[in-house]
Amino acid sequence: MGELVHISKFKVYKEPGKGKVKQAYLEGFPKPIRMGVHGGIKKFYGVEPEEDLPATLDHVVADGHPCRRAGSALDSDWTR
Repeated sequence: MGELVHISKFKVYKEPGKGKVKQAYLEGFPKPIRMGVHGGIKKFYGVEPEEDLPATLDHVVADGHPCRRAGSALDSDWTR
């Protein structure tokens, strides 16, 4: 097994009265990351939030997105 490089420490809180809106605080960063629902996700949960926000899944998918690879089928102007 390889060497442990980093351990992420974070806390996630639901915003009171805001449905599916959450704030994630990552150790070492003073501002929270706001997450919620949008598009098909809000349809799946049957909610209509006050504002559309990226979902937790969006953050995970964006992290692994190969948009910076030259010639990628997923490459598009809005990802740069």
